[in-house]
Amino acid sequence: MDYSPKSPAVSTSSNLEKVNPFRVMTVMHRAAELEKQGRQIVHMEVGEPDFSTAKPIIDAAKIALDKGLTQYTAAPGINELRDSIVQHYRDRHNVELIRERILITPGASGGLALLANLLVSTGDGILISDPAYPCVRNFIHLMSAKPQLIPVEWEHNFQPTLSQLDQYVQPHTTGLWLASPSNPTGTIIERNHLKSICGWARDKGLHVLV
Repeated sequence: MDYSPKSPAVSTSSNLEKVNPFRVMTVMHRAAELEKQGRQIVHMEVGEPDFSTAKPIIDAAKIALDKGLTQYTAAPGINELRDSIVQHYRDRHNVELIRERILITPGASGGLALLANLLVSTGDGILISDPAYPCVRNFIHLMSAKPQLIPVEWEHNFQPTLSQLDQYVQPHTTGLWLASPSNPTGTIIERNHLKSICGWARDKGLHVLV
């Protein structure tokens, strides 16, 4: 019996043509294959912790399962967790937040995807460091927007300078996305430099995501 499809292939979004594969996963899978063959591999491809989950976390998860806490939570996240985050910022950073400004996501990529949908429109330009977390430019591409890559260097802590921001900003630029600590370089934006960057972005009418 012929089970071949009778209808044309489903077309996909043209935005996918701009999305590059997350090559680190390809390297990781290849490394796993070599390990199965007995090769000794030093993993430097993905940010996987080299230690196990802490026992108190495992115990808390078991208790939650035993209590039947397996249903849907509130869409922004468990309220008790959001309240704890508010308290953490109050105690450690002397910053006052409210629960309504806290949103829990399953990892940073989920948060970045949500923020791209919230902040980025078709045709926008978003300034990002190069190198940067590879998925960032893909999230921007999926919004039919353009990542504007700023080549960063060791001499400036692998973070963009104000002169570079002036050089790469364009009329269609609407935002600046930074990472601190940076992925993949691990560098931190110095506090005063971040204040200067935020002031620059405010003058240009750009949003800043860190």
